[in-house]
Amino acid sequence: MKNQKRTRKQRVYYGYHGRSTKRIPVIRLGGQYLSDFEFDIGDTIEITPEAGRIVITKVLVAGTDENSKA
Repeated sequence: MKNQKRTRKQRVYYGYHGRSTKRIPVIRLGGQYLSDFEFDIGDTIEITPEAGRIVITKVLVAGTDENSKA
């Protein structure tokens, strides 16, 4: 992991679920910093909501070889 700033600020947006007109909160994450912190395309993640924060953890799936990624 590169020497990266650990805290990022981002706004919570709104979206809609299906055809509903009720607005719901939406958080979009994307950027090179995800790769810098070892999150890659196709990875499985676990999302743990806690009071006032969300923890996102990379899950190692049985039967995958992390060394075979291109």
